[in-house]
Amino acid sequence: MLFKGSPSIPSGKNTLVHVKMTLLRIPDQETFLADFKRSLRYYGEVYQVKEYTCGGYFEREMSVILDISAGYIDASGSKVKKEPLTSNLYLEEWDYFASATFKGAPTVCHWCHVAGHVRSKCPELAKTKCFSCHGNGHTAKFCKKKNATPSVVPVFADASSTQSNPVIEQVVSHSDRNISEASASSNPGGITKLSLTTKGD
Repeated sequence: MLFKGSPSIPSGKNTLVHVKMTLLRIPDQETFLADFKRSLRYYGEVYQVKEYTCGGYFEREMSVILDISAGYIDASGSKVKKEPLTSNLYLEEWDYFASATFKGAPTVCHWCHVAGHVRSKCPELAKTKCFSCHGNGHTAKFCKKKNATPSVVPVFADASSTQSNPVIEQVVSHSDRNISEASASSNPGGITKLSLTTKGD
């Protein structure tokens, strides 16, 4: 067997980008692919779509190969330059932003989920108040001045003194079962037992 090949010329302008996206669900299986490609046309031409499944079930991950050099045709018929890729791609067909990762993607903050900064430099986290030391810029879980003493939870000395008598309500059911007798008994531990006797089946 003989294969004919030609050398590839390295190019600094690779316009094919592999994008991984997270989707919560596939809305309509029959029209999904066409709707998905139509939604991504603003970012480039879709060459490949791969859906990740496990045991036949959708795993919320999609893989897309996009040619980001291609523009798109708008409603008036004019060719428009494509939109730049971001960490949240807008899917017009479902009015939904899907999380996306790709080579060269901007850093995304794990606190506010906005691209362009990391958690330690987050302006929203700087406004957050710690419930442990009452300082700003962190939460109690990550507090460096955390108080080591455990919080005190009040415990009632006598559980029977705070326990009220059980209330039995009659519920009318439209089922074919006839409840003829109901009784309730309470033991010293405060657990109420309800016994039902039914007629018919």
